[in-house]
Amino acid sequence: MDLNSGRVIALLMSDEEKLQSMVYESRLLEGQYNELNQQQSFLVRAFAEVSASRDALRGLSETASTEILIPLGGGVFVKGTTPPPSQVLLGIGADVVVERSREEALSFVEERLKEMENALSGLEARRNEIANRINAQRMAINAIVENQSQQQQQRQQPQRQPQQ
Repeated sequence: MDLNSGRVIALLMSDEEKLQSMVYESRLLEGQYNELNQQQSFLVRAFAEVSASRDALRGLSETASTEILIPLGGGVFVKGTTPPPSQVLLGIGADVVVERSREEALSFVEERLKEMENALSGLEARRNEIANRINAQRMAINAIVENQSQQQQQRQQPQRQPQQ
Protein backbone atom coordinates (compact mmCIF):
# COMPACT_ATOMS: atom_id res chain seq x y z
CA MET A 1 0.00 0.00 0.00
CA ASP A 2 1.45 3.34 -0.96
CA LEU A 3 1.21 6.58 0.98
CA ASN A 4 -1.66 8.01 -1.12
CA SER A 5 -3.93 5.02 -0.55
CA GLY A 6 -3.26 5.36 3.20
CA ARG A 7 -4.45 8.96 3.05
CA VAL A 8 -7.58 7.92 1.17
CA ILE A 9 -8.36 5.30 3.81
CA ALA A 10 -7.77 7.87 6.56
CA LEU A 11 -10.09 10.29 4.79
CA LEU A 12 -12.69 7.58 4.38
CA MET A 13 -12.46 6.68 8.02
CA SER A 14 -12.86 10.28 9.03
CA ASP A 15 -15.83 10.58 6.63
CA GLU A 16 -17.26 7.39 8.14
CA GLU A 17 -16.92 8.84 11.63
CA LYS A 18 -18.51 12.09 10.46
CA LEU A 19 -21.30 10.10 8.88
CA GLN A 20 -21.99 8.12 12.06
CA SER A 21 -21.96 11.31 14.12
CA MET A 22 -24.30 13.05 11.71
CA VAL A 23 -26.72 10.11 11.59
CA TYR A 24 -26.77 10.05 15.40
CA GLU A 25 -27.43 13.79 15.57
CA SER A 26 -30.09 13.47 12.89
CA ARG A 27 -31.91 10.81 14.94
CA LEU A 28 -31.78 13.05 18.01
CA LEU A 29 -33.23 15.92 16.01
CA GLU A 30 -35.99 13.69 14.66
CA GLY A 31 -36.82 12.67 18.23
CA GLN A 32 -37.04 16.32 19.26
CA TYR A 33 -39.21 17.06 16.24
CA ASN A 34 -41.60 14.23 17.12
CA GLU A 35 -41.78 15.40 20.73
CA LEU A 36 -42.62 18.92 19.57
CA ASN A 37 -45.34 17.47 17.33
CA GLN A 38 -46.87 15.74 20.34
CA GLN A 39 -46.69 18.93 22.41
CA GLN A 40 -48.30 20.86 19.58
CA SER A 41 -51.13 18.31 19.27
CA PHE A 42 -51.80 18.52 23.00
CA LEU A 43 -51.76 22.31 22.92
CA VAL A 44 -54.10 22.44 19.92
CA ARG A 45 -56.61 20.22 21.75
CA ALA A 46 -56.33 22.35 24.91
CA PHE A 47 -56.75 25.51 22.82
CA ALA A 48 -59.95 24.12 21.26
CA GLU A 49 -61.30 23.27 24.71
CA VAL A 50 -60.55 26.71 26.17
CA SER A 51 -61.94 28.36 23.03
CA ALA A 52 -65.18 26.37 23.42
CA SER A 53 -65.36 27.51 27.06
CA ARG A 54 -64.95 31.12 25.95
CA ASP A 55 -67.72 30.71 23.40
CA ALA A 56 -69.99 29.09 26.01
CA LEU A 57 -69.34 31.93 28.46
CA ARG A 58 -70.14 34.47 25.77
CA GLY A 59 -73.34 32.60 24.93
CA LEU A 60 -74.69 32.69 28.45
CA SER A 61 -77.31 35.36 28.93
CA GLU A 62 -76.53 37.74 31.77
CA THR A 63 -80.15 38.12 32.86
CA ALA A 64 -82.14 35.06 31.82
CA SER A 65 -81.74 31.38 32.47
CA THR A 66 -80.23 29.41 29.61
CA GLU A 67 -81.17 25.86 28.70
CA ILE A 68 -78.11 23.64 28.48
CA LEU A 69 -77.22 19.99 28.07
CA ILE A 70 -75.40 18.50 31.03
CA PRO A 71 -73.10 15.60 30.10
CA LEU A 72 -73.40 12.54 32.30
CA GLY A 73 -70.76 10.57 30.41
CA GLY A 74 -70.77 7.97 27.67
CA GLY A 75 -72.62 10.30 25.31
CA VAL A 76 -75.60 10.68 27.70
CA PHE A 77 -76.94 14.16 28.48
CA VAL A 78 -79.76 15.67 30.50
CA LYS A 79 -81.39 19.03 29.93
CA GLY A 80 -80.88 21.67 32.54
CA THR A 81 -81.05 25.42 33.01
CA THR A 82 -78.46 27.80 34.32
CA PRO A 83 -79.26 30.56 36.72
CA PRO A 84 -78.30 34.03 35.52
CA PRO A 85 -74.48 33.74 35.52
CA SER A 86 -73.47 36.72 37.60
CA GLN A 87 -70.78 34.48 39.10
CA VAL A 88 -69.05 31.48 37.53
CA LEU A 89 -66.60 28.94 38.88
CA LEU A 90 -63.21 29.18 37.22
CA GLY A 91 -60.45 26.59 37.35
CA ILE A 92 -57.17 28.49 37.64
CA GLY A 93 -54.87 25.47 37.75
CA ALA A 94 -53.57 22.92 40.25
CA ASP A 95 -57.15 21.83 40.97
CA VAL A 96 -57.96 25.28 42.39
CA VAL A 97 -61.40 26.71 41.55
CA VAL A 98 -62.39 30.31 42.32
CA GLU A 99 -65.64 32.19 41.95
CA ARG A 100 -65.44 35.13 39.56
CA SER A 101 -67.79 37.36 37.64
CA ARG A 102 -68.62 36.33 34.08
CA GLU A 103 -66.54 39.25 32.75
CA GLU A 104 -63.53 38.33 34.88
CA ALA A 105 -63.82 34.71 33.75
CA LEU A 106 -63.98 35.81 30.10
CA SER A 107 -60.94 38.01 30.60
CA PHE A 108 -59.05 35.12 32.23
CA VAL A 109 -59.99 32.74 29.42
CA GLU A 110 -58.98 35.29 26.75
CA GLU A 111 -55.59 35.72 28.43
CA ARG A 112 -55.13 31.95 28.58
CA LEU A 113 -55.92 31.73 24.85
CA LYS A 114 -53.31 34.41 24.08
CA GLU A 115 -50.73 32.48 26.10
CA MET A 116 -51.60 29.31 24.20
CA GLU A 117 -51.33 31.11 20.85
CA ASN A 118 -47.87 32.37 21.85
CA ALA A 119 -46.85 28.88 22.94
CA LEU A 120 -48.11 27.44 19.65
CA SER A 121 -46.15 30.06 17.70
CA GLY A 122 -43.02 29.24 19.67
CA LEU A 123 -43.50 25.51 19.09
CA GLU A 124 -44.02 26.09 15.38
CA ALA A 125 -40.86 28.20 15.15
CA ARG A 126 -38.87 25.53 17.02
CA ARG A 127 -40.31 22.78 14.80
CA ASN A 128 -39.33 24.73 11.68
CA GLU A 129 -35.83 25.30 13.05
CA ILE A 130 -35.38 21.60 13.78
CA ALA A 131 -36.87 20.62 10.40
CA ASN A 132 -34.32 22.89 8.69
CA ARG A 133 -31.49 21.33 10.69
CA ILE A 134 -32.73 17.83 9.82
CA ASN A 135 -32.82 18.75 6.12
CA ALA A 136 -29.32 20.23 6.31
CA GLN A 137 -28.07 17.06 8.04
CA ARG A 138 -29.66 14.88 5.36
CA MET A 139 -28.04 16.92 2.61
CA ALA A 140 -24.64 16.69 4.31
CA ILE A 141 -25.06 12.93 4.86
CA ASN A 142 -26.02 12.47 1.21
CA ALA A 143 -22.98 14.49 0.13
CA ILE A 144 -20.64 12.31 2.22
CA VAL A 145 -22.22 9.10 0.93
CA GLU A 146 -22.01 10.35 -2.66
CA ASN A 147 -18.36 11.35 -2.15
CA GLN A 148 -17.54 7.93 -0.71
CA SER A 149 -19.34 6.22 -3.59
CA GLN A 150 -17.40 8.24 -6.16
CA GLN A 151 -14.09 7.53 -4.43
CA GLN A 152 -14.88 3.82 -4.32
CA GLN A 153 -15.79 3.79 -8.03
CA GLN A 154 -12.52 5.55 -8.87
CA ARG A 155 -10.52 2.97 -6.94
CA GLN A 156 -12.33 0.09 -8.63
CA GLN A 157 -11.68 1.33 -12.16
CA PRO A 158 -8.69 -0.52 -13.63
CA GLN A 159 -5.62 1.59 -14.08
CA ARG A 160 -4.68 1.92 -17.76
CA GLN A 161 -1.19 0.88 -18.50
CA PRO A 162 0.67 3.03 -21.00
CA GLN A 163 1.22 1.11 -24.25
CA GLN A 164 4.73 0.60 -25.43
